[in-house]
Amino acid sequence: GAAFFSELPGVAPSFASPDVCPAVAAGHALREWRALVPADGALWRTQDEVHGLEDWAATICRYQPEAAEAFDAALVRVAEAFAALPEIVAQACHRDFHEGQILLANGACGFIDFDTWCAADPALDIGNLAAHIQLWELRNGASAEAFERRFRECASVDFGEGFGKRITAWKRAALLRLTAIYAFT
Repeated sequence: GAAFFSELPGVAPSFASPDVCPAVAAGHALREWRALVPADGALWRTQDEVHGLEDWAATICRYQPEAAEAFDAALVRVAEAFAALPEIVAQACHRDFHEGQILLANGACGFIDFDTWCAADPALDIGNLAAHIQLWELRNGASAEAFERRFRECASVDFGEGFGKRITAWKRAALLRLTAIYAFT
């Protein structure tokens, strides 16, 4: 196979900026994205996420046994949160949605890197970006609360109350996955 690359216009959003326009643009773009149907029809369920985290738990246990108990306890909380969620219609999902996948240019917002595109809980992408925002806050000792709040509001407009619990569950799963990834990088 061959791959061809060229520079795409745009920049990733800045969580530090007091301007929340990029958060609004990303939220609106994600809502439009959900209207698409995944090309391959792949479905990603909460059980798939838990299985992936269980694989990480086994790796943590093998190579960092001192962290295994805490990781396993967090995994139980994530699995319980997912089990408490009512069923929801799967929609188009990026599944690796973070600031590095978002390009802002001239008031427009686009996404890149579609190798994990699937049908899933629409809260997955919102929770994943929220986890990356929290990671950015920890790394930078700064708040991106305004960005996260506006993004969540704009990306969640099509859903009623209770949707925030779904976002929180997916955010916890993403934070746990990021914990495992960064434990080995």
